[in-house]
Amino acid sequence: MNSTIRHLEKLTSMQAGVYGKQLQRSIILGCLLLGCMLSIMMPPMKSFDEADHLRRAYLLTRGKIVLNTIHCEPESRFCQKGRSMSGGRVDSGLNDYLILRNEIVGGMHKETLDKQEEASRLRWSGKRIFFEAPGTGFYFPIIYLPQAVGLGMGEILGLSIEHSYYLSRLSNLLFTIGTLVLALRIFPGRPAVLAFLLIPMSLFQSAAASIDAFSTALAVLVLSAFVRLSHTSQIATIKQMTLIS
Repeated sequence: MNSTIRHLEKLTSMQAGVYGKQLQRSIILGCLLLGCMLSIMMPPMKSFDEADHLRRAYLLTRGKIVLNTIHCEPESRFCQKGRSMSGGRVDSGLNDYLILRNEIVGGMHKETLDKQEEASRLRWSGKRIFFEAPGTGFYFPIIYLPQAVGLGMGEILGLSIEHSYYLSRLSNLLFTIGTLVLALRIFPGRPAVLAFLLIPMSLFQSAAASIDAFSTALAVLVLSAFVRLSHTSQIATIKQMTLIS
C-alpha cells in the first residue's frame, strides 16, 4: 500500500514537472512572438532615452568602452568649464537619424510622411562626430551588446539606418529570450513568476532597442544561478561566485 502511494506521488510530481516545462515553453514562445509583432508594429524611438542608449551601443561596435569629454565652447548646460558632457564619436548618419526621430517622437515637430521618408532615407556616412550621451556612462558595457550586434550587422550589410535600427531591436529581443531560456535551464522558475514577462510593459521593452529587457533577463539569470547554488549541498567556489557577481 505504501509503495503504491509513493509511486502515485512520484508519478504526480513527474506530471507536474512536464506540465510546468510545457507552460514555461509556452510563455517564452509567447514573449518571442508578441515581441516580434510589437517590434515591427511599434514606431521607432518610443522607449525612454533610447537614442542615447543606441549611441552608446554604436560606440561599443567601435571598441569604445569608456565615454570621454572634449573641449567645448561657449558655456551651456552641455558645456561646463570648457569641457563637454561625456559622450563619444558616432556615425553622423546615425546621429542625424536619432535626432530626427527624437524630434518627431518628442512632439517638437509634427509627424508627417515627409519626415518619415526623410528618416528612412538616411544611410551610414562613415564620418564620425562627437555627441553627448552622459546618461549611459553608468552602465556596464556588456548591457549594450545586443544593440551593438544589430547596429554593427546593419552597417556591415549596408542597410539603411532605419533598417539597422529595427535589426538592433530584433537582436535585443533574441538576446533577451536566449538569456531567459538559459536561466530556466539553470533553475526552472514558477510559471506565475514567468507570467510577468507577458505584462504590457515587459513586452514593450522587449520590443524596443533600450537596455531594460536585456538587463532584466541578466538579473533573472543571476538569480537562477544563485538559487541553484543555494539548493545544493556543495559550497560555492570562488569562480562560481565571481561569475554571479
